[in-house]
Amino acid sequence: MGKKNFRGKGRRGGGGGRGGSHANGGWRDYPAIAKEHEAFQNYYDSLLQLPEEEKKEFWDALRRDLPNSFRFAGSKGHALSVKRHLQTRYIPEIVKIEHQDGRPVEPPQPVPWYPDELAWWMTTPKNVIRKFPPFAAFQKFLVSETSVGNISRQEVVSMIPPLLMDVRPGHVVLDMCAAPGSKAAQLLEMIHQGEEARVKKVLRTFAEEDGLVVGKETQDEIDVDLEADPSDAGRATGLLIANDSDYKRGHMLVHQLKRLSSRTLSSRTTMLSSSLRSSYPPRPARTFT
Repeated sequence: MGKKNFRGKGRRGGGGGRGGSHANGGWRDYPAIAKEHEAFQNYYDSLLQLPEEEKKEFWDALRRDLPNSFRFAGSKGHALSVKRHLQTRYIPEIVKIEHQDGRPVEPPQPVPWYPDELAWWMTTPKNVIRKFPPFAAFQKFLVSETSVGNISRQEVVSMIPPLLMDVRPGHVVLDMCAAPGSKAAQLLEMIHQGEEARVKKVLRTFAEEDGLVVGKETQDEIDVDLEADPSDAGRATGLLIANDSDYKRGHMLVHQLKRLSSRTLSSRTTMLSSSLRSSYPPRPARTFT
């Protein structure tokens, strides 16, 4: 796949940057890389023995570029608000951007199977979003929201295992190969899921018992299940043990998890360790007969 050319409309139209007449910012098209390897393909054809009608679909899927994807932090009370900001502020700007041949850029779309539309993807590569001026505001949005923990940049396939585990508040989770930390962050969010609404509901109950006048319940407070994690006044009591055998990659893991600003990151809900995966569980002793 070669470099893509884009152009903007309106104030950010034309070249969108230095170079004046260079609408693509001085980029050149390069020949598409042929994603073919005969020995590799023959090996998997013989191994999988796919029916002929499925074989082309299988190889076409492997040749497709991975989408540029990100996920809104589900444990944050304002995650849906940040998502609405994407929909109302940035997507209307992105749809004004065109390829050099006049085709409109595909805007971000929600991943259809991810709960609450908190995961999104788009076909425009990351390097284009970083460097091409019409995407500047969107890139700044992604960077700033990622830095404060409202967005996680994560491949779609990486989002699947935590969902299949169906982690709930109060669960104890061991992640044996946790770095760089995208899945670990997702697991931690799931442990904290609903915590803010539970705490608000408990505080409201205490206030009413003291005869204080409080405002109307929010929909989140109405919907939340206090029994999901009831033992500490609504606060999360689960635990994530995030392990990786590579000490340097462990630094990346810590950086990922610190973005979530969990009040109990270092003590209550997360443990960080660095051990060889092969030692869990211990290997059985060899026996000979």
